[in-house]
Amino acid sequence: MKVSLGFAVIMLVNTSCQKESADPLDGLPAITQIGANTMGCLVNGQRFTPSTSEIRLNSMNVSRFSNGTLLLHFRKQDNKENRTILFFIRNLRQPGIYKLDQIALHLAAASPSYGYYSTSTPEPDREYMTNSAVTGQLIVSRFDSVARIIAGTFEFTARQLRDTATVRITAGRLDVHYPQ
Repeated sequence: MKVSLGFAVIMLVNTSCQKESADPLDGLPAITQIGANTMGCLVNGQRFTPSTSEIRLNSMNVSRFSNGTLLLHFRKQDNKENRTILFFIRNLRQPGIYKLDQIALHLAAASPSYGYYSTSTPEPDREYMTNSAVTGQLIVSRFDSVARIIAGTFEFTARQLRDTATVRITAGRLDVHYPQ
């Protein structure tokens, strides 16, 4: 009995001393294509996964319109931060590479495809968008109009709307259902 108790104490001490992985990729969802309703990426090297502490807000909103336009909106919101990643993709009708490299009409329905990032806490409000100088891409590996699944990977750099500061979104992955 003493051997078992001693072993249990040693295991407990070893387990509690283990550090959380320093690799931010470890906390991102797996790259899947099953409609798992997951999304994650790195924002300037820091892990971002959607979540919200407010019942009235969804952390993920996905809309696909009859003209093929796709709107993906991911939110991370709690008492410490309010951050958003948004994709506006025109004419998404099949798997492929969708470039985020044109000047967008900020959140307008006639805009070309773009990536968007915003943050409002803890610093003042800041909005960043892709354009011809700071670009990216969404690689759609699965587009299933019957099961209504969009899955793929993404990365982009976006410039702040009010100055030249940039944000870098890397290692992005998404696997979502979209409504009818």
